[in-house]
Amino acid sequence: MSPREDTQFLTGLIRLAKAVLTEAAKDLASEYIDDAATGAYPTSREKAHAKTWLASTSRSHLFDFGNICRQLDFDPDLMRLNIMASYQPGRPLDGSGRATEQTRLSAAVRKVVHVNPGATALDVAAVIQHNYRNPQDAGRKIRFLCRQGLVDGVELRKEGRQARLYPVEVAP
Repeated sequence: MSPREDTQFLTGLIRLAKAVLTEAAKDLASEYIDDAATGAYPTSREKAHAKTWLASTSRSHLFDFGNICRQLDFDPDLMRLNIMASYQPGRPLDGSGRATEQTRLSAAVRKVVHVNPGATALDVAAVIQHNYRNPQDAGRKIRFLCRQGLVDGVELRKEGRQARLYPVEVAP
């Protein structure tokens, strides 16, 4: 393969990996919509398959969940947690419910980090209001959002074994 063909192949593989992950998340979301609306368990094979695929830790096939995440440079455990936290029964899945929660969480993280630079995600989770079961889950979500660059004005820095949050200047 020429370098150009090699690049096109890798770009296609990345696009396919994103599409597989997106489709599974959509299937899982529709499962929760059905559960919230009817209280019934899902009957669709695709929905059940998406849930099984997401929960799997196998890496024996190219398109296993863990391999897809690694191809996209995502941590599989954090991505799994993010997908499951995003699609909870009874939560609106039109995009606005999820975006509002993420925006609110990001704003709270930004405030705490600007007052307390160098705090860990768990420190921040302990002092803000969140909708997670416990501060550890909220801390994982905060680390995920910061790693993905989704909290403007906050940077995640690895210091030894801990990741700490610091304020950064945001370009206008």
